[in-house]
Amino acid sequence: MTYTMKEMVEYIGVSNTTLKRYENNDLVPSVWYTKGSHRRYGEIHVIAFKTIRSLLQGFDIPVAYQLMRAAKEKNFTEAHWLIAQTQEKLVKKKKR
Repeated sequence: MTYTMKEMVEYIGVSNTTLKRYENNDLVPSVWYTKGSHRRYGEIHVIAFKTIRSLLQGFDIPVAYQLMRAAKEKNFTEAHWLIAQTQEKLVKKKKR
């Protein structure tokens, strides 16, 4: 199934500016374009956008973005390290 920008905005619950920001920050797989230069999204984009939204619930924006880039590049070791590092910082902060 493919989605237009409008459909994706409604489905994910964010603005088209937010979706474009995720694309411009290289957080999602490449988007397809029609001959008329309209964006088309697939299920992989649904997963990516939902994942970003979930990550932003628990991580600061820079960390969430780093995690998405690492996952996109299949660098799961780096993603795991970032999560562990963030958790360590939280534990230290709580002990203060």
